[in-house]
Amino acid sequence: MPKDSTNLSASSTASSPVDDHTSSFGERRRATNEDQPLILNVQRSLDGADPDESPGHRRNTALGLWLMVTSSLFYSWMTLLVKVGSNMGIPSFQLVFARSILQLVFGLAACAGAKVQPFGPKENVGWMFARGLFGSMGLAANFYSVTVMNLGDATTIFFTSPIFTALFAWIFLGEAFTGALVVASVLSLTGVVLVARPAFLFGDSAEPSSDMALAGAGAALGAAILAAIAYVIVRKVGTQVHFLVNVVWFGAVSSVLSPFAAFML
Repeated sequence: MPKDSTNLSASSTASSPVDDHTSSFGERRRATNEDQPLILNVQRSLDGADPDESPGHRRNTALGLWLMVTSSLFYSWMTLLVKVGSNMGIPSFQLVFARSILQLVFGLAACAGAKVQPFGPKENVGWMFARGLFGSMGLAANFYSVTVMNLGDATTIFFTSPIFTALFAWIFLGEAFTGALVVASVLSLTGVVLVARPAFLFGDSAEPSSDMALAGAGAALGAAILAAIAYVIVRKVGTQVHFLVNVVWFGAVSSVLSPFAAFML
């Protein structure tokens, strides 16, 4: 074989090392459409064509929706267990700590299995800490609301989070906030008022809510807002970090903060 042919073959081999092949999962993630809105907004372009009709985009959207539904289901089961734990006399911050430790351990194990650096690149440490901080505060507020009020009411208020997510995505990421989302926001917040039934609106004719239940409703609403901020941060960072890095940071920050909060409050 001629020398030039040998050099060409060596150059081709050097340009496609095994490491590039093993990182194909990360490359595929980067190849997804990062311009897709955080809250889906179905609309047609001016010429009547749908710009997001590619099969790959539809598959990614369907997978994302399925994962969000599954996440909501598991989160609901988790809050049920929190309610059971609170009925057994376990303080909410101890429940937060137990949950956070398990999340951190499983997150680190998953990172090890996927060969992912668990805390991500240095340039994103600030964003990841902020995601963990807001997520931790939201988790603590949600657990508190579950322990002091009806589980269904607390869950209903907390799941107004997508409305705040759409609002913050519009403010900070420039995503569309359509008329339909405005109507949904008004209806959602009206539902929160009907669930909380504050005395200053319903007066003595309504069954009065206890101060503890009103505090729980406020905590659930605060948890929804804090969770929305955390989601927007995840979207802001995008595929610059592996999704497991978000899991690890959330668990790590919450594991550190929850014991201090348990002693101080």
